[in-house]
Amino acid sequence: MKQILTILFLYVLLVTNISKAKTIQIAKGMVFEVPYKYKSIEIKYRQIEKLISQFPNLKTVIKSKEYEEYLKILGVGKNSKLIIIVENQEALKLFEKISTSKGIEDLITQYSNLQAGPITKHLEKTLTPEIRKKLDKMSEKELIKWFEHFYEEPANRKVLDKITTNSIIQILNEYKLNKYVIVFIMNKKIDREIYKQIQTVGTSKCIYNFYFNCRENGEVKDYLVNEIKNYISENDDTLVEINNAEFGRNSKNSLFFYTQINSNYKDLDFNSEGELLLFNRNKKLAIAGSTCFKNCNNFSDIIYKNLYTLFSK
Repeated sequence: MKQILTILFLYVLLVTNISKAKTIQIAKGMVFEVPYKYKSIEIKYRQIEKLISQFPNLKTVIKSKEYEEYLKILGVGKNSKLIIIVENQEALKLFEKISTSKGIEDLITQYSNLQAGPITKHLEKTLTPEIRKKLDKMSEKELIKWFEHFYEEPANRKVLDKITTNSIIQILNEYKLNKYVIVFIMNKKIDREIYKQIQTVGTSKCIYNFYFNCRENGEVKDYLVNEIKNYISENDDTLVEINNAEFGRNSKNSLFFYTQINSNYKDLDFNSEGELLLFNRNKKLAIAGSTCFKNCNNFSDIIYKNLYTLFSK
């Protein structure tokens, strides 16, 4: 579910450089073949930062020294770019809609309306007459606190998560957003000292003190796979299947990690297939991922075909 929420967040970014190009240059010597009729959108980090700054709470975060140091370590600069590839014109309309304040307001209203009915039914079923009498006597502040506690209870959290997911899926279905690719390319080099440390992983000189042997590629791969699986399952109550995981170095001594991720969301008529590729090129970090919800036969290995086979050599 995090992948969906992440994509919804990306919708509110400033959309530019809408393209029908058949290829996208990821880096020198690395070209992504865009499937026929797919649309691509390129967004610079400076645009993302500009939009985030409009939200007071988020602005405080991105202006903090800790956040700026984090960006410096990863090599995220103003010209780092986010490339999004969607499968059709309908999906592109969603990006265009949310690039305006009115479009954002319309989507929030639609999302709230989709949730209102199911939430009301749940409350009617759950809140007994005694509880309602108690609530009637509470102040607004007390009501907010009570409902926060109410939805923290596992049973209610499960219902709310399902309502939220179904609302998001309805919006995705309306805009036919069933498949997408995200590539985030840093334009600055990774912090020099951090890069040196990372380069020791998988070698006899590994400096990290983990509970597994970081000198062995196989154990590093298994660790990354388990971390991904545990993270998704713990937070989303999801059955996760990890396939074709690879960790190693290419001929230029650059580290990479690739895997395919299939997720089955419990108690929901919803599954997804996707990929994740982490790599560095010329000491610059890049992240690529794909997600598919429907008709995934020709899409579930799009990262593998386009980027992994190029980079892993």
